[in-house]
Amino acid sequence: NMLGGDEFISSPPRKTVRFGGTLTDVLLKYQKDAQIINWLQEFRASVAYLTKDFEQLVSILLECYVHNLLRITVYLPTLRLEILELIVEKLLKIDVSAPRQDIEDAEETANNSDIKEKTTEEGLFDMEEDEETKENKDTFSTSDTMAHPLAERLDILMNILFSYVKDICQVDGKLDVNKTKDLYRDLVTVFDKLILPTHASCHVQYFMFHICSFKLGFAEAFLDHLWKKLQNPNNPAVIRQTAGSYIGSFLARANFIPIVTVKACMDLLVNWLHVYIDNQDVGTKAYCDVTLHGPFYSTCQAVFYALIFRHKQLLDGNLRKGLAYLQNLNFERIVMCQLNPLKICLPSIVNLFAAITRKYQLVFCYTIIERNNRQFLPVIRSSSGGDSVPTCTNPLDSFFPFDPYILKRSKKTIDPIYQIWEELSTEDLQELKKPFKKCTTEDEDDDFLKGETPQNDGMVGIPPNSYDSNILSPEKTRVLRGQPAQTVGPKGLLYIQQREFAVTTPKDGSVSILGSDDATTCHLVVLRHTGSGATCLTHCDGSNTQAEVSLIMSAVKSFSNDTECGRLEVHLVGGFNDDRQLSQKLTNQLLRAFDLQQDDVHIVTFCVTAVNVKTAEIFHATFPDKGPDEDLRSARMLTGAPMTNIYDAKTEQLHIGPYFWMPFPHVDFWLNQDDKQILQSPADSLFPNRKPRLYKKTEEGLWERVHFETI
Repeated sequence: NMLGGDEFISSPPRKTVRFGGTLTDVLLKYQKDAQIINWLQEFRASVAYLTKDFEQLVSILLECYVHNLLRITVYLPTLRLEILELIVEKLLKIDVSAPRQDIEDAEETANNSDIKEKTTEEGLFDMEEDEETKENKDTFSTSDTMAHPLAERLDILMNILFSYVKDICQVDGKLDVNKTKDLYRDLVTVFDKLILPTHASCHVQYFMFHICSFKLGFAEAFLDHLWKKLQNPNNPAVIRQTAGSYIGSFLARANFIPIVTVKACMDLLVNWLHVYIDNQDVGTKAYCDVTLHGPFYSTCQAVFYALIFRHKQLLDGNLRKGLAYLQNLNFERIVMCQLNPLKICLPSIVNLFAAITRKYQLVFCYTIIERNNRQFLPVIRSSSGGDSVPTCTNPLDSFFPFDPYILKRSKKTIDPIYQIWEELSTEDLQELKKPFKKCTTEDEDDDFLKGETPQNDGMVGIPPNSYDSNILSPEKTRVLRGQPAQTVGPKGLLYIQQREFAVTTPKDGSVSILGSDDATTCHLVVLRHTGSGATCLTHCDGSNTQAEVSLIMSAVKSFSNDTECGRLEVHLVGGFNDDRQLSQKLTNQLLRAFDLQQDDVHIVTFCVTAVNVKTAEIFHATFPDKGPDEDLRSARMLTGAPMTNIYDAKTEQLHIGPYFWMPFPHVDFWLNQDDKQILQSPADSLFPNRKPRLYKKTEEGLWERVHFETI
């Protein structure tokens, strides 16, 4: 009979098989610790000689063995660490000998056999059954017995271990923090010694999951312990990579971890990734190589995996605040770096991460995914002949240690504290289509790819060249249009007037926001390179659209290295359904002009009035302060002057003019007016020596005139 969840310590000692008597009798007979350990070793050796013909007996023996071993730790706490190591070591051997796929196959075979047998019986004996027979059949069909013999054995023993952990930590239904701390330390020691170095164990590691669920402090301590393992360069790379896998899986699957803790861990991991990238930029190893950068790729995968599971919680409550947090993580830099993590991480994770980040305009991954797929060779053929050998492998040899728990009895302990995969809804991803996928391996199996959500059948995404899916949906456009306008002050702002444009980068120390408004039939255009972050804002009125688009394309590309990863994205806004259809004409001109460019340009949205060049955030804004020489710049446009660049991002200076006016009709009328100032030559007074008026931001964020004598 199995132990109940609350009956471990209060239950009587199990009778032994070889020595007879009870555990108490044995302890009285063998007074010294060494003698007890020798007895346990002898007992364990005797069990090892039993064959498959005695499976049921072996399970009973092991149940008694583990139960009584754990009871010894109650009487002799000094032996607890050694006994826990002994038990976990044996559980691990059983665990790795029963792979997840074998267990699932055995269950499927058993279920099919039961169904077939039941169908045959019903066909032969189609008669009424008494209630007792029906109850027996129902009990059999919902049995907790595992079809796989090793899984059955492991399930029994894990249930005992979970009961032991709970009863040690909880006294009269209340958590004893001191006892829990002591047990936690022992379990972490066992985890470091046995679990962490063991690859692809499925169930035994859940004793840490279980004890961490008792109090948030233990979960945070476990995460901190794993974090120290990951970031310590003195640890072997394989241990660091495994620690990264545990962090990602624990953050994703533990439903008792609050979102505040998830964000704190994400901040730590992402900051470490950015520092790692900074360090590689100055070295000679800044290229994609899993042997050199294994911990980096493992950390990337942990972050991607946690985001996939937790993004809804991160965005709940305050969507704008949640998006700002995710934008500040700067996933774009991680994805676009020379180390190319999207090439190494599991395709299942990469595709879902790409779909989610595309949906919220955090980063566009599909260009890189497509390029990686083009570089991927699916098979190789030996020169000596023979079958083709697939090269599609899991470069990190990674696994998710807290994948779904499938042992039936002990699963009841884990289910209440476990986060199952909630499939992205069809409505959420209606714009996204399946991307090109690399072939996958069995190591990628997980419940968020199969089993629980058959309606979407796994991966979702969009083709890199899908025009329809690159345009923001009407619903989201309405949301952006409905947002209240933010009032943007002069600090960090560069305001763009009609027929002006400016280009800058996130490295700019003076300008962080490019803004413009008052676009009626005009259009505001934002062009951005996702790799360099170079961003251009222009206010187009249709005077010479083709030339203007070529001009801003050249300006943005001048800040972007040709070898740099990234793509060009354009955002358009403006116009209305005017009677003369001027807006529609300008829209068509802009779309055609971008379509004629040699470079691929991806249309992202039709709703933008300001852009934050640091975070690429797009928002609705108003501008009380529109910068210096506002009237002068407007007068220039009225004379028919062409589009001009007003900002030098390298010197961080605003350039106004020089402008030149041609004679216009009725000038004699204006010359006869009383205002003597109008008689002065504008060219001489406004632009001495035909040089531009220069402005630079002060520490207060205001534009200040700079004279050539001070340059």
